[in-house]
Amino acid sequence: MLRMALASEDKNRAFDERFVLTVIEDKEPAGFGQALKPNEHVLSAAIAAEDRQRFRAAQARARAARAEDATEGKGSISVSINGGCTSGPLDLKETTVRNYMRTQAGGRFFPLTGEMKITEVLGNKKSSAIRIPSCEIKLSK
Repeated sequence: MLRMALASEDKNRAFDERFVLTVIEDKEPAGFGQALKPNEHVLSAAIAAEDRQRFRAAQARARAARAEDATEGKGSISVSINGGCTSGPLDLKETTVRNYMRTQAGGRFFPLTGEMKITEVLGNKKSSAIRIPSCEIKLSK
């Protein structure tokens, strides 16, 4: 889920939108800019087709507020992951996660977060308490 919001005293400018993200098959996405190591894996997600028009409208509102120099409000963007499964063995003590984002299809990715232990991302510092179920991943193309 991607959340994009602009808090503003001007009710016509303020918005708080959430967009569904869909996992897509993209072994090494264009614009990533770095080679993957053998033990690294990229999982890509994009805004679901049914949310793209609404997302473009929210982007336009944010750009308009910035162009009018009317960004007295606080803008934010966040990504959350709910659910999940693993397609193979996962070392919870050693596995790390980094998040990247790009603002245009085919554009360059930029770091959204630094490297974090997966136990921190999952909200539990004790790897023995985390259970991630196995799954058969079906990815969109």
